[in-house]
Amino acid sequence: MELANWANETSVSEIMVENILTLSPNDSLATAAEKLLREQISGAPVVDDSGRCVGVLAMSDLTRAEGKPAEQQQTTQNRFFDFGMTLPSREDTTRLEQFRDKVLVASERSVGHFMTTDLVNVRSDATLAAVVRYIIDSHVHRVLVLDKDEHIKGIVSTIDILAALKRAIQ
Repeated sequence: MELANWANETSVSEIMVENILTLSPNDSLATAAEKLLREQISGAPVVDDSGRCVGVLAMSDLTRAEGKPAEQQQTTQNRFFDFGMTLPSREDTTRLEQFRDKVLVASERSVGHFMTTDLVNVRSDATLAAVVRYIIDSHVHRVLVLDKDEHIKGIVSTIDILAALKRAIQ
């Protein structure tokens, strides 16, 4: 099957992760960070008491909690996601320790204060091709799958797309 056909014929529901960690807007940053570390993920949807998705908390939001200006945040993120990345140096370890110490000051502030509320989302019948376009156009690493009432049904991340592609070409 040609790649374009496969992407246009594969629905989000076929590749999305359904069993996902969610956060509450009332969770402290410390609680959220603990949950993300435990699950070894870089972000999670934020849902209100009725189960409606109201935001996403990602590593970029935690960088904001550190208090860096936007232009420095982007530099830090680009360096972290640089494909030429090597094992952390002592300088990187020191920076991570400093980051941790700065974030601890804000750690009791709520997730709702730092989360992103501009949601990049699709319905479960969207195609994989549409999700890829959203990811590229929105510069995000995950797309939320929501139902008509804005309840979270799943997530499709860049890793999920690569895993589906790997399965398709084997």
